[in-house]
Amino acid sequence: PFPFPIGARVGSLTVLAWDRFVTRGGRSHGWQPIVRCDCGWQGFVMRQNLLRGRTTRCDTCAKLATNGKRFWKYREALPDDASRARLLNRLASCISRCHNPKNSQYRGYGGRGIKVAEIWRTDRVAFLLHVTTLPGWDDPSLELDRADNNRGYEPGNIRFITKAENTRNKRQMDDLQDRVLY
Repeated sequence: PFPFPIGARVGSLTVLAWDRFVTRGGRSHGWQPIVRCDCGWQGFVMRQNLLRGRTTRCDTCAKLATNGKRFWKYREALPDDASRARLLNRLASCISRCHNPKNSQYRGYGGRGIKVAEIWRTDRVAFLLHVTTLPGWDDPSLELDRADNNRGYEPGNIRFITKAENTRNKRQMDDLQDRVLY
């Protein structure tokens, strides 16, 4: 029942001891390893997960490692992780609003013909390279906006503005009525 000797390392985990593991409901899971992660966390992990290599670090370290991998392949276009993630998340939201009929906002975007430029949908690096030339791209408080609400997310039609400015930049009722009547 003890496939790893005390002191053995599996990834970032070091086996400290073996002990009986009993759930809160009183169910025994047999002998399970007590391990310490390199970050200092100490606790039980399931023996089968350790054996199969599914568990190699604590939950906190695993979450940190996963977050660091987000959008890593676009690092050459924008080295700053936070800015890269923020901008690519905004692009993903735009793509969803414009191209996913299941999105709750699709009717006001894709449903009326607003699209994201094909080059940006297929080449995120091109989007990052373009967006970083715009004023305000590095200010997280600013929102991505279309200068002309009747055109899509395309080069020459996007900008970064404050939330208050973005709220004022809406289609007008007169414009909508003209479209319906004429």
